Amino acid sequence: MEHKFLLSTDTSCDYMRSTLRKDGIPYIPLTFTMNGETFFDEFDSDEEFREFYRKIRAGALPTTSQINPEEHIAYFSELLSGGVKSMVHITLSSGLSATYDAAVMAAGEVLKNYPGAEIFVVDSGGATGVHGYMLDKAQKMRDEGFDAKTVADRLNAMRNNVQVWVVADNLMHLRRGGRISGAAAVFGTMLNIKPIFIFNKMGGLTVVHKAKGIKKALMYLLEKLKDLSYDYKNVEIWIATADADDTLADMLKILRGAGCKGKITTTWVGPIIGSHTGPGTLGIIFEGKERVL
Repeated sequence: MEHKFLLSTDTSCDYMRSTLRKDGIPYIPLTFTMNGETFFDEFDSDEEFREFYRKIRAGALPTTSQINPEEHIAYFSELLSGGVKSMVHITLSSGLSATYDAAVMAAGEVLKNYPGAEIFVVDSGGATGVHGYMLDKAQKMRDEGFDAKTVADRLNAMRNNVQVWVVADNLMHLRRGGRISGAAAVFGTMLNIKPIFIFNKMGGLTVVHKAKGIKKALMYLLEKLKDLSYDYKNVEIWIATADADDTLADMLKILRGAGCKGKITTTWVGPIIGSHTGPGTLGIIFEGKERVL
């Protein structure tokens, strides 16, 4: 199928890489470092995601790096030298990483050498499932024949209406990563506290609630779905999980039990975000009212 522009992304979207290739979406991988070795984020199977979280549970504490301007310049240059004239590139949130800013800087530099070409860099306003959700909407618009500027404008307009509510399960991992104090992790674990985060309007993560136990945390997510979507029974929902099969099953049961009949897509929380949240994390993504903070 002929398209009016090339849709591109970085791997914070957590699509299987074979799916990106099949759908004609080139990508630039982020990287993570684990046990002293640096890897490209090239996961393409459930087994690779599960092995990543198995290593974290065994004590590994991975770190991540942004994609710098030079890497973006090489990536964009290769695509434009191959004949691409128009592109929409969706990135990891600028509230979490300098990757978006690096992509914007690189696009400006590359376009000096390709008069008439255009690159629209879009900040996903999130990562993992929300990035994937934005990419899915962009792909549908691409396939419907919209041009690059229209798609970029629509993505930018919808970003702050994409709600993202996340419950973290592993407080000790958050402590190891320096995101909460040791005392908070110990006492929170003893009390079975589950912190709930949102992606705010700046695309960063903010703790907004603490629930006692995973079931109460999931019921809280349902409350937010009801409060912040315009039609919770029919809204499309994405659920991203960090190797949390039991929690996912509970969330699906709660949603269906509440009468949610819309399409539900499940996806992985990949290594770029999973390095920071740890295993057991679950997030729901849906469109509705503007983000609350």
